[in-house]
Amino acid sequence: MDNYIAVIKKALEDDAVTISVQDISEIVYDLVDSRILDDIVEACEATDAPLLCFNLDGVPVGNMSVLVGYGDESISDYHVNDFMTGIVGELV
Repeated sequence: MDNYIAVIKKALEDDAVTISVQDISEIVYDLVDSRILDDIVEACEATDAPLLCFNLDGVPVGNMSVLVGYGDESISDYHVNDFMTGIVGELV
């Protein structure tokens, strides 16, 4: 699938969207409610099994797991709903 950073940029076009980064393997948040692209990408790269959690006006609207490291920046899976399909579907 496509580069996850493009999906983050697309989601952040909406001023009401924030993104948290969770480590699936530890069930711990490495970053909570950010709109800063560099912070989100850095948290993903520092996380063993990153799960991006998308929030709209503070309400969870979907999530996306990604593969990072060794030059890989792909999306491995995402929550299929209108919000996520809207931001991921246009880019894959």
